[in-house]
Amino acid sequence: SNEGSFDYLDKLSQQNAEDIKSNLEGLSNNNLFKGTKYLTGLDAGKRHALINYVWILSPFYKTDEKCKQFFTKLSKLKAQNIAMPLAIHLLKQNTVINDTLIYFYAKNKFTRTYFYSELEKEKLLEKFDKTVLSQKSLIEALIQSQIQLNGYYNYEKEKIKKDSMIFLKQVVAANKYQKGKLFIYKNARSKGEDETWSIAFVNDVSNKISCKIELIHTNYFPDKMITEEENLMEVQYYFSLSFRNRAQVISNTYSN
Repeated sequence: SNEGSFDYLDKLSQQNAEDIKSNLEGLSNNNLFKGTKYLTGLDAGKRHALINYVWILSPFYKTDEKCKQFFTKLSKLKAQNIAMPLAIHLLKQNTVINDTLIYFYAKNKFTRTYFYSELEKEKLLEKFDKTVLSQKSLIEALIQSQIQLNGYYNYEKEKIKKDSMIFLKQVVAANKYQKGKLFIYKNARSKGEDETWSIAFVNDVSNKISCKIELIHTNYFPDKMITEEENLMEVQYYFSLSFRNRAQVISNTYSN
């Protein structure tokens, strides 16, 4: 939020960057304030004015022709802060909407995890496309979104195009307050670049799929002087220190 605007980007890239940022912030809010009155107030405060009309008019969608025309016009807008809440609210009202739209939000790596969390918040998870539903799928979409957003912030135009990752391993991890699993991925790299990893943590939720994903690192440099297995052990060790007194991250290492 302190990085400033995306005015230096071309129009399409600027819109993509704003959409990614909006989705990441929405997911963060859902995870942090789930079930609290603060989330309700936050949603209302950030809701587009047109969505307020959606809430008011939706009970008349099936009986009033002008109301239906309003929704038809609104559904043609591409702005995510209107299109996604519109789709979710219509689903909540048991109104049939275009399955293509639901599939798009579930398949699109920039919207997938946030869309899942929004459906979860509204108790509509049965609407999520099961063909792209898995814990790894949600994690990968979140990591790729963050990497792409970092690329926009850092002017790394070449890296923006690279979105492939190789799943390396899933390992058990714990610290003073958390117990769950770390998901480690190798990031795509160009010739001559050092290998980097992306690491995400998910709390132990008894094998249930969770959108409460903590991104530990999206640009971790494993030590080239030790084996891959030893590097994985180092990652587990670093995570175990994350809530220790005076532990702090310095260049991918912890110091006490």
